[in-house]
Amino acid sequence: MSSMDVYETVFKVLERYGFGLVLATAILWFVRTDLVIPMVDAHKSFLKEMAATQHDISRAIQEQTRLIYAMRAGPDKMYTTSVLEPETEPKN
Repeated sequence: MSSMDVYETVFKVLERYGFGLVLATAILWFVRTDLVIPMVDAHKSFLKEMAATQHDISRAIQEQTRLIYAMRAGPDKMYTTSVLEPETEPKN
């Protein structure tokens, strides 16, 4: 493709669509490739990291709860994992 063919193609596009639309398309293409796509990728990785962290916290809380229940002495002084019932009504 020679430089004359490129010139004719660019001139036809400008003639058909106008300078404003071609410029707006170029700006939006730049914004999409250089700003939006990297920002969305960073946000997706942040959400994956946040989900993994919340999953780890949930597992740690479950383990702590299990250990607290296991430390509660049963009737024969052995440790059990039964559900802990409140002895009095909670005060609000």
